[in-house]
Amino acid sequence: MLRLYNIIISLYWLYAHIGFAFSKKAGQWVKGRQNWRNKLNGKINKNDKWIWFHCSSLGEFEDGRTFIESTRRRYAEVKILLTFYSPSGYENMKQYGSADLIMYMPFDFKKNVKDFLNIVNPTAVFFIRSEIWMNYVLEIKRREIPFYLISLNLNHKSKFIAWPFGRLYSRGFGTFDIIFCQNEMTASIVHSLSGNQNLEVAGNTRIDRIKEVTDKIYENKKIENFIGKNYCIVAGSVSLHEEKMIYESMKKIKNIPVRWIIAPHTINKERIEKSVRKNSGMVASLSDYTNTGNHKILYIDCIGILPYVYRYGNMAIVGGGFSKKGIHNIIEPAMYGLPIVFGPNHRNYDEALEMLANNFANIYKNSRDLAMSIENFFQHRNDKAFQNEIKKQISSKTGATGRIESILNARLDEVLF
Repeated sequence: MLRLYNIIISLYWLYAHIGFAFSKKAGQWVKGRQNWRNKLNGKINKNDKWIWFHCSSLGEFEDGRTFIESTRRRYAEVKILLTFYSPSGYENMKQYGSADLIMYMPFDFKKNVKDFLNIVNPTAVFFIRSEIWMNYVLEIKRREIPFYLISLNLNHKSKFIAWPFGRLYSRGFGTFDIIFCQNEMTASIVHSLSGNQNLEVAGNTRIDRIKEVTDKIYENKKIENFIGKNYCIVAGSVSLHEEKMIYESMKKIKNIPVRWIIAPHTINKERIEKSVRKNSGMVASLSDYTNTGNHKILYIDCIGILPYVYRYGNMAIVGGGFSKKGIHNIIEPAMYGLPIVFGPNHRNYDEALEMLANNFANIYKNSRDLAMSIENFFQHRNDKAFQNEIKKQISSKTGATGRIESILNARLDEVLF
């Protein structure tokens, strides 16, 4: 089975190199890995001790960020290497200040793996959430390097338990010294799959990070002026399909003075500008908003501020629920006490199920459902108790990073000093 795995990843590598000429993302993926040995050799001092953190993409990085930064504070004299698999992580975080070296993970070929580990010689290794590269995990285990998986979250439809690689990944899960799971279901799946008993249910570390972000002071006068005293709906990380349903729902809503803030999942400034021109006086972009006229829709046309923008909302629509990957981050708006509406694919996320059970969230399948949910949640616009209950539910889930630290600090102290 490992041989089949290596054949398939070789084909994937070839496919990426073919796509190099046609896709910006594929180009970044390929170029970012070129000459990695020379780059790494020039920056690794053999006298230093290195802790290696690996994240697939930006989302996984945000899951591990609070633990990475607490490790930086506790072990200031130890070097931190941060690797990413995808461009979304590396290109956004290549200037991240809490790591000493940031790079793409060399592809999971056996020779790459051995050369990489020989050069870095990490004292401890952390993979974040759902990364199982078989040649890496088997070689790390063979070398007896302390090895941990942080914030794992699985369900019964996960690729890690599906045919044809379920048995192979079960071997992969067995390589970790401790796997920190987000919930009991994940721990149960991993135990039944791999037999690994070194499992800890620590919770979702992403919630700790989001709590840090939402506690920060943030002001945006343009957004404040745009909203005025109206009811504000923030649509975050929405697709074109979801945008279309949002526009259709606007026609169905009666007697509610709504201001819409739309943050597309993929920001295309040319498309946003076209929408502004087509709907002059009704639609504006944040970068060009001047508080003139009576705009009803404001597009967020920059990256990185959506977690802060939610604080201006009375309700949130979270995108992704009509895609195979499922809904995007619902924790951010919930931390501000916003009721949430999302599409049908919530992938049985714990937070989504709990919010649905408590009537803090609704699912919509079409524009009619969406309009009905908006009218329903509009009734709670002045209900502080309702909003505080949403905040309380999500805030009660903080503390995963501290639970992980309480278990790992003694282990890391032992190998680092």
